[in-house]
Amino acid sequence: MTRTNKTLLNDWLLSLKTILHVKGDIKLTFYPCAAIGRHYRHNKTNSSKINLNPNYDMAVLIPTLIHEVEHVRQWESGDMKEGEKGIYHRWYKGVEYPDMQKIEHRQRPWEAEAYLALLRVAEDLGIEY
Repeated sequence: MTRTNKTLLNDWLLSLKTILHVKGDIKLTFYPCAAIGRHYRHNKTNSSKINLNPNYDMAVLIPTLIHEVEHVRQWESGDMKEGEKGIYHRWYKGVEYPDMQKIEHRQRPWEAEAYLALLRVAEDLGIEY
């Protein structure tokens, strides 16, 4: 990934924070992983990190960044909360999900909401997705 692309993605991040009303710090990193992108929440520091896989092109990374910033918004707003029974235990909009691994990724309501945010932002910015 070129330095220019990293700069562009960081610029996108700043814009998306405004569009999606995210206030906290987000560190953007780039290293190969199993997913295209991933959001990490550090509850003790109340900060977030988004990793993007640099093996993908910008046409894939920009929509992924939109999706992951929406997850940051979900945590900041309190819609998403970590459960007390381990890393797979979540609360989302007041509903308990004791083991999110038992729910197919696309069926998780917070993922559906992130996808809808992607579509909304893309439409607002005139991006076909």
